[in-house]
Amino acid sequence: MRTSSILLAFVSVFALVGCVSGSESTPVVTETPTASPTPDAKELVSTALDETAATSYRFEMEMLMEGIPQAPPITMLMDGAVDEVARLMSLRTDATEIMGDLGRYDMLLSDELVYLRGGPFGTLADTEWVSADATVLSQYGGDPFASQNPAQQLELMSRAGDLAEAGRDVVRGVPATRWNGTVDLANGTPEERQRVESAIADLGATLDDVSTYDTSVWIDDDGYIRRLTIRYSIAAPGFGPGISIDYTLTYEMFEFGAPITFTLPADEDVTDVTFQIALALGQG
Repeated sequence: MRTSSILLAFVSVFALVGCVSGSESTPVVTETPTASPTPDAKELVSTALDETAATSYRFEMEMLMEGIPQAPPITMLMDGAVDEVARLMSLRTDATEIMGDLGRYDMLLSDELVYLRGGPFGTLADTEWVSADATVLSQYGGDPFASQNPAQQLELMSRAGDLAEAGRDVVRGVPATRWNGTVDLANGTPEERQRVESAIADLGATLDDVSTYDTSVWIDDDGYIRRLTIRYSIAAPGFGPGISIDYTLTYEMFEFGAPITFTLPADEDVTDVTFQIALALGQG
């Protein structure tokens, strides 16, 4: 199979905030925004990050791409579950609007072993599933736990972003406070800048193209993160002068504390492809 197919799949699985997903968004009831700077906003986001990371939860994420000339908006969806303490994760991806039939695949992660089924990964072996060592993939920017939750984004937001309270919404039936901000990557750590740069490079962009971007986070009254959105634009000169593509990522979390269980595939149904995937990531 072509290396680009693996790379595109891993961009969708392991880039920026990582996981996108798939059910209809719950309608949001928004009160009148009150943009008032709050001195403790960054501390509140940091505390919410710790609270959310300390438990299990389910998630859904959507990435929306708009502005491609003579093309409708393109959506990529993901859904799954995370237990960071137990190092468990399940993920289902639907990127068929981008990759056709290769855009539908599944992932399971147990401790340091990632299992993949379908999509471009289905062409790597004759077995139903393939597997790879997550510790090896992390050397190439492919660590699932480093990107399949909003932790890294919120850590950057808590240090590099200006935050202001913007009213109360209801997210999946749960009241939450919305915080709007602009993240300036110049204030991020070298590691954070490198991580973002690696992710957007696969979109043909550099940090100069996305030096700042808008983001919002919704935190409920129990201190859990309920929703995170990121909005940015990237110039697309290949489509014509002055053309840019608008990206909106929406990440929702729910069912906090629910046990995460799944059955790993049997050994005879799995082929180790760590080398092939690491090679593809390294060539990207």
